[in-house]
Amino acid sequence: MPLRKPHGLILMADDDEDDCLIVRDALGELSVEADIRFAHDGQMLMDYLSSCARDGKPRPDLIMLDLNMPNKSGREALREMKANTIFKSIPVVIFSTSSDQADINFCYKNGASSYIKKNLSFTDIIEVMRLLCGYWFSAVSLPTAP
Repeated sequence: MPLRKPHGLILMADDDEDDCLIVRDALGELSVEADIRFAHDGQMLMDYLSSCARDGKPRPDLIMLDLNMPNKSGREALREMKANTIFKSIPVVIFSTSSDQADINFCYKNGASSYIKKNLSFTDIIEVMRLLCGYWFSAVSLPTAP
């Protein structure tokens, strides 16, 4: 059975503007209809999610989360999301420079769906985004908001 054309909303939480631009540009190279929005720290991520529940903003289908951010780290945001019955079903893909096994273990223990190291070429990021969008937006069924 052919996969349907990928479409979804990605919320990327990362304080590195260059990483955000690279991911946005990689999505632009692909023929996917994925929208991407950005939060530049963990607190902005949680504020966005709260506004989805409160104000009807579009709920992300997938969250890409950096671990090391100001105001609220990705670790704190991950714990907070997964402890919240409204947000815990949203898949979270960690996108971090850390290769520390303790970080990887922490993320999976606290509900991350995947862990990807950032140190990739632009061509590799295009491929990662192709695979992510194809998997999360075409191959699997995602939950709706509770």
